[in-house]
Amino acid sequence: GMTELGHGSNVMAIETTTRYDHSSNMFDIFTPSNLASKFWIGGAAQHGKICAVFAQLYDAENKWQGPHVFLVRIRDDDGNLMPNVRIGDLSSKMGLEGVDNGQIWFDHVKVPREDMLNRYSNIDENGKFSSSIPTVQQRFGTMIGGLTTGRFLIAAAAVDACKIALIISVRYSLKRTQFGNKVIMEYITHQRRLIPALAMTYSLDFAMQFLSNMMADPKAAK
Repeated sequence: GMTELGHGSNVMAIETTTRYDHSSNMFDIFTPSNLASKFWIGGAAQHGKICAVFAQLYDAENKWQGPHVFLVRIRDDDGNLMPNVRIGDLSSKMGLEGVDNGQIWFDHVKVPREDMLNRYSNIDENGKFSSSIPTVQQRFGTMIGGLTTGRFLIAAAAVDACKIALIISVRYSLKRTQFGNKVIMEYITHQRRLIPALAMTYSLDFAMQFLSNMMADPKAAK
């Protein structure tokens, strides 16, 4: 539950809010506008029961602490929507028909204090906020850093698909003959189709190798 209708990759600017109420020991999760609704959330439209919701945290003193993540029950065990949760079906998603993407609105949904993901920061039983990371920006960078690997793998998969396609195409063009015994790779029109793509794929693969090394050892990359 990270992406919002009005905020795609700009997670720092999400509008969903979470305010901690010390008297009830609960968080209050609220969608203040339609642009703040959680959008294109996988599994939400029909089957999802629990959502990891990214929201702007305000502590017991109403101080903004930046985006944090909360486990929110959106359906009961029978598949019925939980109180104050509204979900819309976003219909088919090209290429991924098995994923029921949905849009979610929260109307002051109550969440127990224990359901905050608190590896980097926490609110204790006395309502006091604490964190081993001093600033909102540093906490956000640390929290969101895990998504970098996913983005990298998407790009790497695209490059791998190009490599596989070119291997098949180049090998075929070096064996297939046309107009006698001349292989089609000898024709300039065929070369103009394959060689630029081959060069581009090599350059992308070098870039991915550099990024992979940088992620494995950031200091060495510098």
